[in-house]
Amino acid sequence: MKIFDYTHRLKGNYFINAKNKVVLIDMEYRTIKPSSFSLKLFFRFSSGQLKEIPPDSSQYQNILARYTQLLDNLILMD
Repeated sequence: MKIFDYTHRLKGNYFINAKNKVVLIDMEYRTIKPSSFSLKLFFRFSSGQLKEIPPDSSQYQNILARYTQLLDNLILMD
């Protein structure tokens, strides 16, 4: 799983790229924009401007913990 800093464009926003899925997480509003074709395309075009956060950093661990917490709070319906 890779996390990319997008805060230079949107405050508190990070891209998470995992298993060919791309999500945009907003830490300020605690929202997740799910993977879609347009988001993947936007991520691919913007990736040159993004800074990858090293997995051994405290920032990475904090973002991952918040992302996991948001996923745990999702309500899935059949």
